[in-house]
Amino acid sequence: MNDCILVGQPNVGKTLFALQFADFLGMRALDVTFQASDGLLGCKHYRVEQAIRELSSMERHKTKEIQTIALKIPTGKSIRNIQLIDSCGLSDGIHPDILIRKAMVQTLSALRYVKMILHMLDASYYGRTKVVPDIDQQVAQYGYAKGRYAILANKMDLPGAKEGLHIIANAFPDQTIIPVSSLKKIGFKEVKALVCRYL
Repeated sequence: MNDCILVGQPNVGKTLFALQFADFLGMRALDVTFQASDGLLGCKHYRVEQAIRELSSMERHKTKEIQTIALKIPTGKSIRNIQLIDSCGLSDGIHPDILIRKAMVQTLSALRYVKMILHMLDASYYGRTKVVPDIDQQVAQYGYAKGRYAILANKMDLPGAKEGLHIIANAFPDQTIIPVSSLKKIGFKEVKALVCRYL
């Protein structure tokens, strides 16, 4: 199976992107497989709007386990099946919550086995702070070395995002960068083309 993982810091918009991307592809319902850090698996069927309500949030670390969505991507007269993996947000330092630490380990472990990495950054955050966090530098270095890696500069609909995109481009000059908005579905066509090319 063609696996693609969404990684990034907490609250950069990974879960909303994954669900909105499914909607962009024409899926009205989807199956989400949940894999807890102890390996326990569960699956739930959602309507897309229901999944957005229940799975995405402004709460930090809302996603505390691997969530895999089976996507069907139309490509001409055929359909390409991929598994889009939504992961726990990664952050610098040691998180005080043991469940979140285990979820971060689960995310890092999954990076080794996927075929493609989509690294999501909050462009509006970069525009406000002008800071490139260590965790984003480390993920970018790993992704570049692994290949089939791209940066999604998210929240392009927010103030400061254009300046943030410029900072991201300067910080990661050798990377493929796609400006997106999980909320407004900006850049989804370009992400679809990239995924189809790599997978």
